[in-house]
Amino acid sequence: MKVTRTFLKTSSLWRHGGLSLTLFLISVPDNCVTYQFLLKPSATLRFEGLVVPGALLLFASSTWFIVAFYGGWIFLEIPWLAGMVGLFAFEFIEGNTVTRLYFLKLRRLTKDALEKGYVTPALERARREQVPTFTHFLDIPLLLVIVSLGAIRPNTWTLFAVGTGFALLTATILTIMLPRLYPWTPESAPHLM
Repeated sequence: MKVTRTFLKTSSLWRHGGLSLTLFLISVPDNCVTYQFLLKPSATLRFEGLVVPGALLLFASSTWFIVAFYGGWIFLEIPWLAGMVGLFAFEFIEGNTVTRLYFLKLRRLTKDALEKGYVTPALERARREQVPTFTHFLDIPLLLVIVSLGAIRPNTWTLFAVGTGFALLTATILTIMLPRLYPWTPESAPHLM
């Protein structure tokens, strides 16, 4: 069984209170052997067993600490603090809906492709979906906005609005440009084979 050369890019980032390791396929192999890493139960166990509870614990304890320190929900009137909590909550919800649902769909399609012995058109279509790519590229710029809000502590919503707009623009540009720079299929990138 021939397996083409597949490039795995690993990136580690602090996401939702836990360190997550993300693997991305840059080229598609001509068979499904290299997709087996998606089917390992340990990857699902780490995400559902460690990252989600860790993020919930971090969010609950941080919110409780902020409420206790600032004497109630008055912190919602402080732009930098409300922005940090809001963006963290958004990242948590986005990461546990869009990313998780995409992972489960990709896992199901990969199992099907492994049974058939070739990359199915459904799996290729799923790998080309734009929304999971966009949300992935949104993580780091939003983290930068969260850290900037905490470091600068502005008294207005300007930094929050400009930073969030810049994060959305950056994620959009990366979502549009990177697939062109790094093609997803063997036919469009014969030099990677």
